Amino acid sequence: MNNQYYVVISGNEPTGPYARDVIEQMIKDGRINADTLLWDSETKTYIKIQSSPVFCDMPFSKSQVVPDAQSGVLPMQQQQSNAEVPSSAWLVDPSEKIRFSLKNGFLTNAISSEGFINEDAIITDKRLYYNVTSWNLLIKNRTEMKIDLDDITATTITDSNPFIFLIIGAILFFALFSIKTMETQFFAVLAAVISVLEWVMMRKTYFKIEYAGGSSMGGMRNNGALYFSVKEYGMDTVRAFQKEIHLAKAEINRKKYKL
Repeated sequence: MNNQYYVVISGNEPTGPYARDVIEQMIKDGRINADTLLWDSETKTYIKIQSSPVFCDMPFSKSQVVPDAQSGVLPMQQQQSNAEVPSSAWLVDPSEKIRFSLKNGFLTNAISSEGFINEDAIITDKRLYYNVTSWNLLIKNRTEMKIDLDDITATTITDSNPFIFLIIGAILFFALFSIKTMETQFFAVLAAVISVLEWVMMRKTYFKIEYAGGSSMGGMRNNGALYFSVKEYGMDTVRAFQKEIHLAKAEINRKKYKL
């Protein structure tokens, strides 16, 4: 059995490899708790360490303590230390460090009128991983992509926000105070709700990644470019995602050209 282990201690970043006795000491020190993710070389995915037959009998603490001096994560990763580990993490080579991730689930995309789609994107120190699962009637489509950061040529954020529908909804809402008949009030409320729903459905924010020498299939994924919806995130988060891509590329170039 493999006696070298990778674990996700902080910031969604796999660290290791560690020997078994090192992992056991980290558990005793409280740096690893029962919910810490462990790379399972047999299933090729991450599992909770408490589910591992190797470590299941260890005395796990309820909380996880990660000393700043040993975490080795970027400031943005420290901000995301409590974030959910993306479902595509199993695609990432354990030797790579996850810098940032974005995820849109089925429910989020359905509510925001993007369709019944589950997608997430992960930036590591070497690649961008994109995983999308969509349902069209009874047909399930799945696409997994790996793009070398070196091949990414440009990134673009496109935001379309039809505020006019919110304005119309607000006007109709305040008009209720001057309407006396119940029937008219009902139609005013209905029109206001429809206006807000139109705003939700028509508001679009997409992140575009252009890359050299690639092709992809289906939906918003065209030859040499990848689009995915990011409207459920704040612009600060989207810009931080964009920044991490270019910071990672810059680090690759510094190492390549020994700058």
